[in-house]
Amino acid sequence: DRGDSPGARDSLRTAVLTVLLLVVVMVLWMLRDVLMLVGYAALLAFALEPVVAWLVSLRTRRGGMSRPFAAALVMIVLIGLGVWTLVRVVPQVVTELAGFVERAPDNLDRLLAWAREWAAARGWGAFGDVRSLDAAALLRSSGGALLRAVGGALGNIGALLGLALVPILAFYLL
Repeated sequence: DRGDSPGARDSLRTAVLTVLLLVVVMVLWMLRDVLMLVGYAALLAFALEPVVAWLVSLRTRRGGMSRPFAAALVMIVLIGLGVWTLVRVVPQVVTELAGFVERAPDNLDRLLAWAREWAAARGWGAFGDVRSLDAAALLRSSGGALLRAVGGALGNIGALLGLALVPILAFYLL
């Protein structure tokens, strides 16, 4: 017995537990991206479990497939549906985006004209006198920011690879 008081031991224990809790929280924060991927994979595996179990149950009735084969089949079908959806959706989105960009200056000019008329009807003539606000110039000046945003969204290869790992992790969980 070193003669420590019970209050000092409780304070030391509280301090050590607080430091350990802070370290655990810091480690979890640093691993948040990995934990999110594992969480998504677990949710996907949980959602697909009944389908895999049904395919395996066919084995007992009709000489069906093993669990790994059933899980692989389900994941291949799921990935195929995802690729098919992307092949169908991406060209349409690109076409719509190109049309939007093509029509943007005219639409912005119409919006500005409407806003000027609306302001003039309410006696706010100062807004209607703004002639230097040109839609094409506004789009040109904001084009760099738009390109940087699109580049940032598409340039994050790590996130795309992480997204590609979710079905693989789900397969192993199944």
